[in-house]
Amino acid sequence: MSGSFSPPWGASAEDTELLERVGGVADGAEVSDDWLREIALTKGVDFATAALYRFLRTRSVHRGFIERVETHETLGSRGDSPRLIVMPGAFYIRHPETGGGGERVLKMAAELGWTAERVAVRDLGTIAENAAALVRTLAQGRGRPAIVVSLSKGGADVRGALMRAGASEELCDVRSWVSLSGMTLGTPLIGWLRSRRLRCWGVRLMLRLRGQRFATLEEISHDSKSGVGAPFVLPDDMRAIHVLGFPLQRHLSRDWSRRAHARLAGLGPNDGGGVLLSDALRLPGDVYPVWGADHYLEPGWDVRGLLLRVLKEAAK
Repeated sequence: MSGSFSPPWGASAEDTELLERVGGVADGAEVSDDWLREIALTKGVDFATAALYRFLRTRSVHRGFIERVETHETLGSRGDSPRLIVMPGAFYIRHPETGGGGERVLKMAAELGWTAERVAVRDLGTIAENAAALVRTLAQGRGRPAIVVSLSKGGADVRGALMRAGASEELCDVRSWVSLSGMTLGTPLIGWLRSRRLRCWGVRLMLRLRGQRFATLEEISHDSKSGVGAPFVLPDDMRAIHVLGFPLQRHLSRDWSRRAHARLAGLGPNDGGGVLLSDALRLPGDVYPVWGADHYLEPGWDVRGLLLRVLKEAAK
């Protein structure tokens, strides 16, 4: 696959033209955070997004995985069918329309004949609380292989479980972790909000009225050096698959996506929901970039088949 490029699923003629055009700049470049920020500033965030996408597909360590997902029929699980456990995103109860509760994934698990459940957590629980809830859920089916699927902030909560002192034993049944639009390394939106005092106080007041705490959001700050912002490694027997949306500005599906995307555009490509896409350069495990999808993974083409392939791949 190296040295060649095929248009991704769902790409329009305009998208394909851009992806081909960025090759002249990206194919020989040393792609890094600084390079992507510079390209975003000089050529626009859409150009930088396409450049990173093309790099991941053609020159990164993930290109073989991407090709396998797209071109080979996966056989599904080995042995007994796995348990599928969903770690939901923040505000999944108050805003079910975002899909943060994982309903789409739960339905797919039912189609595959897998048992599935969602971890019972608060609408905005702390990382420690949610990590403990995941561990308790896993303990209820001890000895049975499990796939953990996290959504958005749920990725940081799974990170929290990996950081627990007894993680190797507590997570021993987890065969694979599938992170969908995961804030696995945090989000720079927290820093953006802190720099705007009045807006930040407004958010603090809103959360207080809901019985929630701004400190919980601060846990997922991208600039944290000791928390989720820090690099991490996976246990030897756990696989990770990170599915990230790669939208151009015209692909953004909601007003919130458009605002979030614009707020972070100066930092480089982002998914319109707070995830900086250059994080894909340092995530442990496999990365699949979804062209034309934003944080909510609802592109203009039918993504369901792709997500089913990813789940089957995770069960291998």
